[in-house]
Amino acid sequence: MLRFTVVFAIGVCLAAVSPSAFSHHSQAMYTDASGAISITGVVKKFEFTNPHSFVYLEVTGDGGKPKLWALELQSVTHLKSIGWTAETVKVGEILTAIGRPAKNGAPAMYAEVLKLSDGRMIRS
Repeated sequence: MLRFTVVFAIGVCLAAVSPSAFSHHSQAMYTDASGAISITGVVKKFEFTNPHSFVYLEVTGDGGKPKLWALELQSVTHLKSIGWTAETVKVGEILTAIGRPAKNGAPAMYAEVLKLSDGRMIRS
């Protein structure tokens, strides 16, 4: 009976832990800081969500073709703690992102700093 009670108590404790606590993922897909780049484009979408927020930026690529970049940011909790709101980035605005691109060449970046259209520099 004692063994059942212990197993049950452990199960209850595990069930009480927020699923978001397990959802964090590695940044191993991005280059290290020495590979940081800067891109400029038009915001197509802003997801102020956990576990990480995203900005989708349309950037003019080679030959004038637009390419949609996924810019990964910190969590909503972290962003709020440094002054972000759901209105910080607006669809249609032009911004510049500085960060670490995906190692595999995909149009993705871990954005560390964004320069907004009003000139403000904000970190992620």
